[in-house]
Amino acid sequence: MNILLINWEGINAMQGESQFLFSHLQKMFDCELLTLERCINSLDMKFNPQVRYKYSLIDKALMIKEYMETREELTGTLDAIISDDLCLSFANLKTPIISIADTPYFPIWNSLVSNGKTGKQELYEFGIIRRELQKQQYMKSKHIISINRFMKNYVKDACGKTAEIISPGVDMDFFFKKDNLEETLELKAKYGIPPFQDVGIAVTDFSIDTNWEMLAKIIRDNPKIFWIIGLIGGGGYKIKSPNAKIFTGINEELLRDLYWCSDFYIDTVPIRGSNLFSFQAMSCDLPIVTMPCGYFAENELTYEREYNDESGIVPTDCGIIVIKNDLNAFNLAIRDALLSKKGELYDLRPRDSIDQRCLDYDTFAAKYRATIDSVIKGEEYVDLEMQYRQQ
Repeated sequence: MNILLINWEGINAMQGESQFLFSHLQKMFDCELLTLERCINSLDMKFNPQVRYKYSLIDKALMIKEYMETREELTGTLDAIISDDLCLSFANLKTPIISIADTPYFPIWNSLVSNGKTGKQELYEFGIIRRELQKQQYMKSKHIISINRFMKNYVKDACGKTAEIISPGVDMDFFFKKDNLEETLELKAKYGIPPFQDVGIAVTDFSIDTNWEMLAKIIRDNPKIFWIIGLIGGGGYKIKSPNAKIFTGINEELLRDLYWCSDFYIDTVPIRGSNLFSFQAMSCDLPIVTMPCGYFAENELTYEREYNDESGIVPTDCGIIVIKNDLNAFNLAIRDALLSKKGELYDLRPRDSIDQRCLDYDTFAAKYRATIDSVIKGEEYVDLEMQYRQQ
């Protein structure tokens, strides 16, 4: 297969969930990964970083358009291009495009505006521009892969097209449960984590859409818990809380070690596309505390029917879902997750849940290979799930 991957950043850039996804795809197909920087260098262009950020997205997409159209004219068509869903919005190519839908930009920014975040007009326009760029690329795409049902619905609303669901998979042989207490204590000593204290972990950044203010409140309100913050993108941040520590330079080896040092994983983001870090933690058998976002938004209505109005939380097989973006609700969920981890409350089975929900790497890889092969053969996608529902 002659395949090209396209993503804004290189796989070693910020090591967010998108970078992890594209690194696995690159290994899977043993193919080239094209980044914006590569396009700029090849075109011998200079990009002005002072341009207002919301409009610089358009500039970036136009640079990739010029590079890809020139490249295709000189070297011919490829079997397929697998791209982030903002990169090829303006490109007119003969090579079939497979777009990965992984971020619901407009709902995120609309939610921020609704909740009174600063720069309302800027945020709203930013969300609209990103949605329009996504829509243009979806309409050009031969096939669209969404990472969960929430994103499938997002694609449908954006352009009317049907996306195939392929959730990011976790290598369960790499992310496994560590039962050896002595080895765990050695890891805690290595990373400066208290040996006999409850430990929570979050993998996040300090951007406006991650609800990090709530995470800060939770850390302050739970001084008896030690907090690991895996910081995407690095930076010279320092934390004042004595019960927390920031780790930068995120990669899978470091994350696995940190999961092994922890008792639960927490995600305070109210709206997101990908839950890959939650899946990794679950594969290490950590219960998760999360809002009904991304993959976990699929059963949001069920959660709302089941949760107690006073608590705002719902136990599931893999952890505790927090319905309310509320400090008391998060505190209750953390309490229940820790009690369950010690076998004193719910029978949570996070690692088994990965297997049962088919969120493992082998399933992910098999689905991707079958889909790419089908696109290259020119076969039309048939949504079997939709057919079944219509019967």
